[in-house]
Amino acid sequence: MTFDTIRHCERREIDRLSTHLAQLDADGWLEQSYCTDWRVYQVVSHIASGARIFLGSLSHWFDGAPPLSQEQMRTIWATFDALEPARMFGEFQAATKDYFARLDALPAEAGLQEVDGFLGKVPARDMLVLRLHEVVLHTWDVLVARDRMARIPDDAVEILLPTQLWICALRASAELAGKTVRLRTPDGTWRRWIDFRGEKPVVTADPTGDADAASVNRTLHTSVVFTFFWFVLAKAALLLVRIFFGLSVSGRERLPRQGPFILSPNHQSYLDGPVVAGLMPWRLFRHMFYVGTSEIFGKHIFFGLVHLVARTLKLVPVDPDSNLVNAMRAGAYGLRQGQTLVLYPEGERSIDGTPKRFKKGAAILSTHLQVPIVPVALEGFYQAWPRNKTFPRRAHLRVRFGDPIPPPESLRNPEESYKQLTEELRNTVVEMWASLREH
Repeated sequence: MTFDTIRHCERREIDRLSTHLAQLDADGWLEQSYCTDWRVYQVVSHIASGARIFLGSLSHWFDGAPPLSQEQMRTIWATFDALEPARMFGEFQAATKDYFARLDALPAEAGLQEVDGFLGKVPARDMLVLRLHEVVLHTWDVLVARDRMARIPDDAVEILLPTQLWICALRASAELAGKTVRLRTPDGTWRRWIDFRGEKPVVTADPTGDADAASVNRTLHTSVVFTFFWFVLAKAALLLVRIFFGLSVSGRERLPRQGPFILSPNHQSYLDGPVVAGLMPWRLFRHMFYVGTSEIFGKHIFFGLVHLVARTLKLVPVDPDSNLVNAMRAGAYGLRQGQTLVLYPEGERSIDGTPKRFKKGAAILSTHLQVPIVPVALEGFYQAWPRNKTFPRRAHLRVRFGDPIPPPESLRNPEESYKQLTEELRNTVVEMWASLREH
């Protein structure tokens, strides 16, 4: 958010309001605004007098003029309040013209200069944001009274959101403390995540916005008959695996009693999924789901059948090249429904059996949805079924479940939080995996 961005946004909003006002007849100036008790001419009086007063502040901060006294400000307010609606537009244009002439003459670095205001000593940019807050909201207040489809522009929302959060925090600090809030436009094109768990509210883009809810919902809420069928099949497959491969398992007591949580194993072979699923008790199995790349379904004539089978398994397919955001949103949607997500943080099977770089998807979901991650180490699965082999072969399989890793309590630096949580997850999995190799 730069000084230039802020003043450009304010000029555009004033121009938008001016265009609307120029089309009003005498009755239009007397219309009620949408959200306040003011009529249109009273809203315009407020914005115009604010321009005159803020011009005085600019002169004080940057030209060395004395600050406006309370008496001078009251005189400005009274002058505009006394204007007839018929004269208001001309005075509004004159006040905003003078204001922008001085504002536009300032260099970009002026926004960083510390100035005295009612907030104390703050950058001039912050005071301009408060002025923009008044202009944007009152402009929308006038426009939406006639046009219910009128919207506040996205860039204005981006600039003003921290200010709104500050105001909300002052008004309802007790209610918001320790909480997180998601904001989104009705059409879903704009989403933000606000974290009130730290000393100051933190705003980040929401990477876990809603996916195609209808499609994902159908997958997550498949018939319990199908789910039980796969549960029985998984237990039967687990029995065969124990006989054929000599499966060893430790740490299952560390699994949470119920979801939502994220189960994150390293990925060695096609055997990983069936074995991990077979080790789950019914209370967890019935609420498990997966997000996988659509390439695993292939492109042959049986694609439709395979896709249907995947849906009964509660596997949400996504395009690995173009829809990774959708994968995140599908995972977030399921976790919000209380489900347990099985997510392989490497994103693909290992080429040599060793854990590779972990992607940050699990950390993002854990952080924003405040769900724990259960690390799982797999060993022997690569030897049993390497990527370059068509059929499996005999090998000793070992699985170890680790203690759930809690999400961070606050989100002061989102990227750093994701990085630290991803490193903790990988370090835990690698440590357990190395221990399994020694036995």
